Amino acid sequence: LLGQYRGAGGASSSSSGRGAKKGQEEGEIISTTAATTKAKASNKGGQARQGKGAGGAGKRQQQGRRPNLVEAQRQFFRACITQKRLDLALKYVEALDETRRDKREMVYSSLLSSCVRLNAFDSARLVHGRQVELGLGSNAFAYSMLISLAGKMRSKASLRKKWQAAKSQPSPGHGKRGGAGNGDEGTSYIHTYLGEAGTGALAAVDESDLLLEYVGHYFETSVREACCNVVVCNAALDAYGRNGCPEEVFRLHERMRDELGIEENAETFNILMQTATRTGNNALVFSLRSQMREMGVEPSERTFSILLSSVGKLQRRDVREMLETLGSGDSEAAGELQAGVTEWAFSVLEEMDAKGIGLNNHILSALFSACAIEGKGMKRCKSLLFRYMQENKAKTSKAGTAAAAAAQQPNVNVWCSFIKLCG
Repeated sequence: LLGQYRGAGGASSSSSGRGAKKGQEEGEIISTTAATTKAKASNKGGQARQGKGAGGAGKRQQQGRRPNLVEAQRQFFRACITQKRLDLALKYVEALDETRRDKREMVYSSLLSSCVRLNAFDSARLVHGRQVELGLGSNAFAYSMLISLAGKMRSKASLRKKWQAAKSQPSPGHGKRGGAGNGDEGTSYIHTYLGEAGTGALAAVDESDLLLEYVGHYFETSVREACCNVVVCNAALDAYGRNGCPEEVFRLHERMRDELGIEENAETFNILMQTATRTGNNALVFSLRSQMREMGVEPSERTFSILLSSVGKLQRRDVREMLETLGSGDSEAAGELQAGVTEWAFSVLEEMDAKGIGLNNHILSALFSACAIEGKGMKRCKSLLFRYMQENKAKTSKAGTAAAAAAQQPNVNVWCSFIKLCG
């Protein structure tokens, strides 16, 4: 396999610098694999020489050959992933023994996960296509990863288009904006590690629109293949929600309940609540929280974070309007806020503590912003902040890196919210 690939790579390296770079990367992969295999073989040989008699040594060496080869293959595959050479990794998977169906299925799944981790959507699409062609089967895990990756890449592509549009607009008194950055026209969020074979027709259409179409395509395919579950639904809901398609989110949720008969979990409600917050429908956030209680779905840390954030972004006038809306449809949620936003926020904190959910920077920032609406609870918030800092002091001293230590201290959002409360 390596000989064939190096032969093909050598021809291209004479005509382009990219071929030379590939050749250098291949050399690193081969060196890493060879060194690891040599060490393993030396260890096996040493164990064999310690055996009793020449016959015993020969038998042990013969038994050690196959494990050495298997270990070399594993090291080669890992090195390909580390070097981001998914083209070599795919060649390795395709060269596996066809009789070892279980191994091929496992390695294909591992390669698909690597594509997702590297944000290489076109590579993931191609690998999944090979899985289907070989009859290795599709599953909810594969479809959830593909849907989630398409949604994330579409979100990034949309941000890039906005950045390019802003860059093309002349700035007042300064002419046209210039300079290249993360939104440079040369970049792509359907980028590939498989060469030209991975792009194909993708370049002929609008990148962001195509990615969103893939979300629907993979979801419908999972339904047809009867492997759609709550994980796949959550991936699709999140993909539509993060890309500003609230109608699709709630339409899919209704279909999930009625047609597919799939029960929601905490993450499903978190996505719905987050979507409601993005659209400014804060009354719906409380209604969804009430539905969670009725269905017996346990809230997560993210649930409380979204709940506090949805109120923390409001003004006092907005809170009154939300209370009027809730009063006509959700008396329980309205009753929680009647006592005041500050009392409600600390009641949420007590519920968190009862469920064993601790504080983090996002929850603390949202709590301070909620209390700032009425300008109350200053002493309690001050005491809470000092306690949070004291509890994390020991964790900070044990943190291995500066980044880990900084993550356990109040960040800029916490301090800005606290200053807002003080003002």
